[in-house]
Amino acid sequence: MTDGKDVVALIGAADYLLKPSHIEGWSTTVEEAKSLGTPMLLSDIPLHRE
Repeated sequence: MTDGKDVVALIGAADYLLKPSHIEGWSTTVEEAKSLGTPMLLSDIPLHRE
């Protein structure tokens, strides 16, 4: 089982975050990647364009 520190470490070490969902909008995962400067590939839905 992972905790929040493990997830943040993985996102920080990743080349990019891939979030292809057409339903889910902004999330903690997206905020973490944004704060760590991890590039993101997100679905082209209105919420992701903000």
